[in-house]
Amino acid sequence: MNITAISAPITILLIEDNPGDAFLIQEHIEDSTLNVISVQCVARIQEAKTRLKKNANFDVILLDLNLPDGHGMFTFEQIYSCSSHIPIIALTGLDDELIIGDIISKGAQDYLIKGAVHPENLARAIRYAIDRKKAEQRLRDSEARFRMLIEKNPYAILVVNEQGSVLFNNPAFEALFDRSQKDFKDLLFGIPLMSDHTSEINIIGKNAQQVIAEMRVVETFFKNQKAHILLFHDITNHYLLEKDLKETASQLQTTLEQLKKSQASLIESEKLKALGTMTAGVAHELNNPMTGIIQYVQYCLKYTEKSNKIYPVLKDIKNETKRCIEIVDNLLTFSRQGNKKQAPVKTNIHLVLDRVLKLLSYRVEKEKIQLIVDKAKKIPDIRIHVSSMQQVFMNLLNNAIDAVQDVLHKEIQIKTVYEDNQIRISFIDNGCGIREDIQNEIYDPFFTSKPVGKGTGLGLSISKSIIDNHFGQIAYEQVLQGGTMFTVVLPVDGCM
Repeated sequence: MNITAISAPITILLIEDNPGDAFLIQEHIEDSTLNVISVQCVARIQEAKTRLKKNANFDVILLDLNLPDGHGMFTFEQIYSCSSHIPIIALTGLDDELIIGDIISKGAQDYLIKGAVHPENLARAIRYAIDRKKAEQRLRDSEARFRMLIEKNPYAILVVNEQGSVLFNNPAFEALFDRSQKDFKDLLFGIPLMSDHTSEINIIGKNAQQVIAEMRVVETFFKNQKAHILLFHDITNHYLLEKDLKETASQLQTTLEQLKKSQASLIESEKLKALGTMTAGVAHELNNPMTGIIQYVQYCLKYTEKSNKIYPVLKDIKNETKRCIEIVDNLLTFSRQGNKKQAPVKTNIHLVLDRVLKLLSYRVEKEKIQLIVDKAKKIPDIRIHVSSMQQVFMNLLNNAIDAVQDVLHKEIQIKTVYEDNQIRISFIDNGCGIREDIQNEIYDPFFTSKPVGKGTGLGLSISKSIIDNHFGQIAYEQVLQGGTMFTVVLPVDGCM
């Protein structure tokens, strides 16, 4: 077996009272490819302490646990007490294996059983011990720097473990809470913590005055365990001003909304008045049978075992019927006669896309379309109206399927990209494309290039309205090889 040599030269302190074992170990060291400058050998604990006192720069210690002046754990503790910065490899007999776990937990890096030592495993153990000791030192240095940064930081900082127990706090934290460090010892921080989340808390500070602080939570590691750093910033002086600004902003927002409604009503009133009348009647007629379908399905679900293959089908029928009701409600919203939108939720856009792909999988297979889906590997969750966004994707994919009807080799690509805090979802087809003379009209309500009975002309209009409500953008472009690419751009933080 070829052992890669340690590039840096090393010195070894061998503590072994048996001349035969000492000679054999030195032979193994010479036969290995370790870059060893020297091996110094002693036979007793006191000799080792004297040697370590004169030279504390050994790179590794090979320690026989049973010496004339000490045995087992006592031997290790005596050597470790004056060489804790040097990696130690214990040399043991079979009888010593019961205490090996304790020795490793006390600070030894590794152990080797006498009689089973050979150049390969000796070199491997020495390399591992040196690397592990360096890693431990880097961790201690990192924690020391971490403590210094926290202690000198002007912000109030508290470190707690996953259970909420206080591990550390800085002087600024004590000043903000007007309490000494001993008051926080073994204290349980009682506020629920969410990583990368900012919230406001009320504190009773000096002279029983109320302090408003902004609290930011960040995940970290502290003392070899998962922990949370809590950063507190006193915002009391800004609170009243912010409150006034919020009230003013709310008044301005109300005025702006009134202006928007007035402007929109002037533009759409005549055309959407007819749509509103029609959809109100259609919605009433559709909601009753759809509600009945849901009740029938619930009845079937009640008497169907979950293990039955029909059970998930019934669940899908129930979910899709609910979605039909939501689509009708969305149409009412577009015509300014529907109900208020549901609150947005935070979700992964891929889950919504997968749902649409599942719903249209039958049509894709039936039309013999090659569907290529290229998803971004890492994509953040985003606040959206799930049902509305599903409707957008459904419209765009249906349009792409319609566009490739007359193509010999039908192909649709769906691609997601995350960059610049935005998510782009592209639908690319190799179909007939969009004629230049109608490109400026495709988002107009009731406009369609499809034959009579094939389209309502509302799909892209409603989709654009939904995207606008998410502070996003929708755009299209002609593809060089023929076809069209529609791209939806959604800001990660944006949604009404």
